[in-house]
Amino acid sequence: SVFAKDPDGRYVMANAKAEEIARVGRGELLGKTDDVFVSADEAEGYRAGDDQILAGAATVEGEDTIEYEGHPRTFRTTRFPLFDETGAIAAVGGVAVDVSVEREAIRLRDRSIEELRVSRQETVERLARAIDRHDASTGQHINRLAALAAFLGSRMGLDPDRVDLLRNAALMHDVGKIGTPDSILRKP
Repeated sequence: SVFAKDPDGRYVMANAKAEEIARVGRGELLGKTDDVFVSADEAEGYRAGDDQILAGAATVEGEDTIEYEGHPRTFRTTRFPLFDETGAIAAVGGVAVDVSVEREAIRLRDRSIEELRVSRQETVERLARAIDRHDASTGQHINRLAALAAFLGSRMGLDPDRVDLLRNAALMHDVGKIGTPDSILRKP
């Protein structure tokens, strides 16, 4: 949607999409303020952003989630000054873009990353248990080494994700022993 508001917050221009989002008919948004179609709190927030523009801010950006076409939709709005022929700020212009699909993609990506992290952790733990069942002394050794690696990583100032990665890598350092016959592992 594309719109413009005068210094008093009244719409002086709104395209069809802006009116559709505001749930008003064609031409009905003109001359009205935000409080006609949003809550008083939301209108106050929009007015504060408009006031920043009118006071000389270059742009104000924000995101709002509203009910649109029967579903919650997130719109990213960029508001900016509109100047008159003397160079004075005469109005506030704005463009709102539906970013709902982008937000959903980010949510799905983050969920997938978390599911992969959990799956990786389960795999590492199962392999560590398999190593321990195959050779108890190696199992104790890899657990001690994992704890030591995590401790040292923390002391080095690594972030928690890196410390977990280091702990998991240390658990796997002897994973090849699972397939090594006991006759070789226990050879004097």
